[in-house]
Amino acid sequence: MRTRFVSSLAVALLLGAVALTPRAQAQTIEVGIGSGSFWTDDLQNYLSSQPDLNVSTFSSCDAATLAQFDVIWLYGNQTCYEETGFDAFAQAGGGIVGTPWGFNNEGYTQAYFPFEVTSSSATFTGSLDSVVTDASDPILSGVSFVNGDSTGYEDYSGVTVRAGAVVPAEWSDGDPLVSYWEYGAGRVVYLDLHYITSDCSLAIDHGWGQQLAYNAVLYAAAAICDDIDGDGYDDMACGGDDCDDNDANVNPGAAEVLDGLDNNCDGLADEGVIPPGTLFITEIMKDPSAVLDEYGEWFEIFNDSAVDLELIGMEVTDLGTNSFTVDSTLVVPAYGFAVLGRNHDAAVNGGITPDYTYSNFSIGNSDDEIILTHGGVELDAVIYDDPDWPDVAG
Repeated sequence: MRTRFVSSLAVALLLGAVALTPRAQAQTIEVGIGSGSFWTDDLQNYLSSQPDLNVSTFSSCDAATLAQFDVIWLYGNQTCYEETGFDAFAQAGGGIVGTPWGFNNEGYTQAYFPFEVTSSSATFTGSLDSVVTDASDPILSGVSFVNGDSTGYEDYSGVTVRAGAVVPAEWSDGDPLVSYWEYGAGRVVYLDLHYITSDCSLAIDHGWGQQLAYNAVLYAAAAICDDIDGDGYDDMACGGDDCDDNDANVNPGAAEVLDGLDNNCDGLADEGVIPPGTLFITEIMKDPSAVLDEYGEWFEIFNDSAVDLELIGMEVTDLGTNSFTVDSTLVVPAYGFAVLGRNHDAAVNGGITPDYTYSNFSIGNSDDEIILTHGGVELDAVIYDDPDWPDVAG
């Protein structure tokens, strides 16, 4: 199972091939197809032929069973159909691919589908009559619909596409052919095409239907990237390199600006743009009297700007061999202070609570240096070796 969400999904439930951009998969995607009296083999065999999918059927819709899967494939007349359980599965992060007769046989109250209808009827054998509204949509990658191909579908009345849902392909009458959306922490796709049953023409019999089925599973598993903010970079969550896909000004091609954010997604914030004279070393505890130096040394810095400074990546050095790099978040508030110390435990360090704890750096009593550098810019330095330098134990 995908450890990204499946373990938490299980807890939550028990308590209550073409030009795609795939998320890097540590393991295969676990796909469950609801079993029933109708033929599922063609769909199962095709999906099972994909090396990144592990496909099986399920006949129970209890929470423990659903939690075994990353994506479940639903259709009318399957052995079990539990709307409450499916809803909870998607809300907790699971993926759903719905197909006919999800509405006609199971009612019209599914909140997790990307559109709602007032009524529907089943067409066992018909002819594909599609209109692609967004050929660049990732879920249609490699899909070339062939109008006139034989396929069954569900005909709807009173269609309302839900806010936030995407419909990149329609039937010629305007009904959604392919639709999807994010529901809770999960993703739900609805394909208005028959993929299962023994008495219908099936989309899985066509090359475009096979590719669409695979794409739908990848999207539902969050294995297809969306460029949500439209900046040309895909979300890190699914293998891209955009560290904030909700902000078009944050991506690997952006210029770093002084705002406390990692604008260029290199893991640092404000590197190279904090001007000298912004950050000052204001106090040094080099010779504590209450505890040993190795426990009680610290120094204080001050942010003399109106912007909170994120200092992850800042290098602290002397002119010898002592140095450390701030390797976790350290935010110094606007016109505020932060303390960096050798020991984090107030019970042994003299009673302070440092904002950052470092190692491999000691402060000499008679002479030494503390030099702050961030993104190649020296921000401040204190160098002392004068006999007149205050040399009083603290």
